[in-house]
Amino acid sequence: MKVFANRADAPVLFKLEGPGAPAEVSASTTVANQWEELTFSFAGLTGGVFTKITLIYDLGVVGDGGPDFTLLFDDIELTTVVGGVQLPITFESTTLTYNWSDFGGGVATIIDNPDASGINTSSKVGQMVKFAGEVFGGSTLALGGPIDFGEASAIRMKTWANAAGKEVLFKLEGPAPVEIFATTTVANGWEELSFDVSGLSGNVYTGITIIYQLGTVGDGGPDFTLYFDDIQLDVMGSVASLQDLGIEYFPNPATDLMTVKAPQNIDAITVYNLLGQPVFFEKGFNTVNTIDLSSLTPGAYFLKVAVEGKEGTARIIVQ
Repeated sequence: MKVFANRADAPVLFKLEGPGAPAEVSASTTVANQWEELTFSFAGLTGGVFTKITLIYDLGVVGDGGPDFTLLFDDIELTTVVGGVQLPITFESTTLTYNWSDFGGGVATIIDNPDASGINTSSKVGQMVKFAGEVFGGSTLALGGPIDFGEASAIRMKTWANAAGKEVLFKLEGPAPVEIFATTTVANGWEELSFDVSGLSGNVYTGITIIYQLGTVGDGGPDFTLYFDDIQLDVMGSVASLQDLGIEYFPNPATDLMTVKAPQNIDAITVYNLLGQPVFFEKGFNTVNTIDLSSLTPGAYFLKVAVEGKEGTARIIVQ
C-alpha cells in the first residue's frame, strides 16, 4: 500500500476483517512528506474469509485531527515477497530490511553492540527503549514468512539488561497470537533467554513483538533499555556436546560446587532447568571455572558452556 505521511516512524495497522479470526499486521513509515510503499506480510495466511479492510494510523496515540494524524493511502494490492526477515535473526544482514512497528512509547532500533563480550561479540544488536509514562511500550518486527517450528521446543534470544529479575515478553503475532515470558537473571552482561514454544505448529505467525517490563512505567533511561540479538529456534540437544568441544565438568552429580574446564578461555556458563529457563549464569575468563550450584533445587539440569564463539551442552544432576 502506498502511503504519504508528514513524519517517519509512524505505525500503520492493516487489518483483515471477516467472520472468523481477524488478521492484522503493522508497518511503519520510513520517510516524511513523500509517497512510499509499505508492505504488510500475511505470509502463510490461507483459507480465511475476509470481507473488509481496516486501517488505523498511530494506534494508541491520542490524535488531534491535524497533519500529524493524517495519512494518505493508495494502490492497495496483493503481491509476492521473496525472502525477507526470518528466524534466525542476527541483525548482521546488509540486504534485509528490518521493519519495526513501534507502539505505546516503545522504540526498537538496530545499533552497534554496546558490549561485545561474553557470549555475544557480534557487531549489530537490537535495542528496545520504553519511554516515560508508558507501561505497554514495545515494537513488532514483521517477518518475511511463517515460522517453521519443526522439532523446535523453544526460541532462544540473547539479551543484555542492567538488572536481573526483569521480565521480557516475546509475542508471536498472527491470527492466534501467543505470548511467552522470560526473566533476566544477570545484570550488565549478555545472557540467553529461552521462550517455550513446544507444541506450536501449523499456526501462522507474521511477526514477533518484544515488550520489556510490561506493566511498569518506563522512563526512557537505562532501567528501561533492553539489548537483544540472535533470535533463533532451539531443539534441545541440537548444539554440540561439551565432550565434542573438549570441555570437562565435574563432579556430576554435584552437591554445591562444579568445576568446568575447557581448552580455551570460557566466555560464559549457563544452567537451564528442564523447561529451558536459565537458572544460573556466570561470565568466565579462565580455562578453569568453579561454579556454585548450591542455590538450585536438587534435580536434572542442562549445562551450557560458551567458548570462543562455540557452545556445547550436557545434562547434569544437582543433589
